[in-house]
Amino acid sequence: MSKSSLRNEISELARALSDAIVKAINAHPLHELAALTEGAARPARREAAPAPAKESPARKSAPAKKAKPAPKKKPAPVAKKTPVSPAELRADIVAVLQSSKEWMKASALIAAAKKKPTNEALGRVLRQLLAEGHIAKQGATRNTEYQITASGLAL
Repeated sequence: MSKSSLRNEISELARALSDAIVKAINAHPLHELAALTEGAARPARREAAPAPAKESPARKSAPAKKAKPAPKKKPAPVAKKTPVSPAELRADIVAVLQSSKEWMKASALIAAAKKKPTNEALGRVLRQLLAEGHIAKQGATRNTEYQITASGLAL
């Protein structure tokens, strides 16, 4: 037999087997099928290890004390961000860019800001400053950097 004829025969037998299984499943109600799988769903238990040899009465030790469960650790308190008004954030970002006069990424702006803004608030303020022409932008997405412009210096 060649490889291709053997493969064809095996695939035909596999189709015949799967058709027979589907017919058998369709011939019985669901509760009978569920009863078949209930016993198979549980994993087999291993037999217990043999019990250790009993100690002589003279060598009996004190009964084992139950260990206290370890106390649950409380999660560290999360520093809450105080809400920053857009005007405060705007003034803070302009001040940081004026003092830097270098191209800065948004993460550097957050780190240099006095009050830590949320990403959404920072993005909103940066878009507003860009639209007004007070800052310039270079790069795309992750590599975006911002710098103060001449009109921003006048603020």
